[in-house]
Amino acid sequence: MPAKKEDSQHSNLLKLLMAEVDDLELVDLEHPEEGDPGELLQEGFAISKLFAIIEFALRHAKDEESLLDGIDMMDRPEALKAINGTFLFEVSSPSLPSSSDPPKSISFLVDMRKTGHISKLMPSEGSSSAAKAPRKPDVTIRVADKDMVDLAMGKAMPQAMFLKGRLKVKGNLMLGLKMNNILQKEIAKLSKL
Repeated sequence: MPAKKEDSQHSNLLKLLMAEVDDLELVDLEHPEEGDPGELLQEGFAISKLFAIIEFALRHAKDEESLLDGIDMMDRPEALKAINGTFLFEVSSPSLPSSSDPPKSISFLVDMRKTGHISKLMPSEGSSSAAKAPRKPDVTIRVADKDMVDLAMGKAMPQAMFLKGRLKVKGNLMLGLKMNNILQKEIAKLSKL
């Protein structure tokens, strides 16, 4: 039974961080050329919050006296070496908060082969479909927002979601599973904050 309490605590800590990411200053003022992980945030998409947190963690994993000090997170070079692939996440959201014509789907390009960055790809003007990547990714994953968050947090098994048709994968399936395993390990470390 104690494991359940620990899982619940893990989940609550990460949920708290995701709830606060909109109010956090994620840009590195010493290196503004690196951009702002907050630019990944998209209203109505919880996965955008998780991607913003991951991008922040990749930048500051090895910083001394930082928010992530002592957590032993992977930094960008380690992630590039461990994953070595590009991933396109085409994420759909069934219900969005009311706003002027928000996208019904959004794409994120996770380049863990060359740059180590996560990019948000917006659909073209007037289109409700997901944007396409500038180059062919190794793995393309189509999934609903809630399912993607559950998958990343380890609450859902990718194989079961795939068999139920809730997760569609094109490309190198084994590389996708490798990415999921690494993502879950790093998110577990983030929950220690």
